[in-house]
Amino acid sequence: MTNFDRDTTPWFKQFWPWFLIVIPLVTIIYCAIMIYLAVTSENSLVSDNYYKDGLAINQSLAMDNKAKDLNLSAELRFGEAGRVSLILDGDLPTQPSFLTLKLLHPTVDGQDIEQKLLPEPGYVYSTQLATPLTGRWYVDVIAQDSSWRLKGQTALPSSTPTVLESGS
Repeated sequence: MTNFDRDTTPWFKQFWPWFLIVIPLVTIIYCAIMIYLAVTSENSLVSDNYYKDGLAINQSLAMDNKAKDLNLSAELRFGEAGRVSLILDGDLPTQPSFLTLKLLHPTVDGQDIEQKLLPEPGYVYSTQLATPLTGRWYVDVIAQDSSWRLKGQTALPSSTPTVLESGS
């Protein structure tokens, strides 16, 4: 005897076949979007020459140790309208004719800024940035002859000065 009470609707009117088809279809679309983004966007966080960067670490450590030997510290102030001033303190034999200020954005390589800090009387250096900065920044202050470096980080805008010490 045959059972005619069974569901005889065609497969394309059923829920489960479409559910099982949609899962791989969504995965394929998602993968296509990810491949497109990977090919078209630039990944600025990956170094092109990681071996050379690794060798440069020793030079950076030597600069940090030299700053520690000179007992250097600095107070960095970010004023209104992009004005930056730095007060240098330590056992320097002579006052450098200029310092290099590097402001490094944590995630976007294209936003990094490098400016010269020019001297004012009494171990004070200053510069003018094109625009005031906002957000988190890594700060490097490097001597004119690249013999020492002070490092730190700051969140801008801030009314308190950023202290850069040779031990950090």
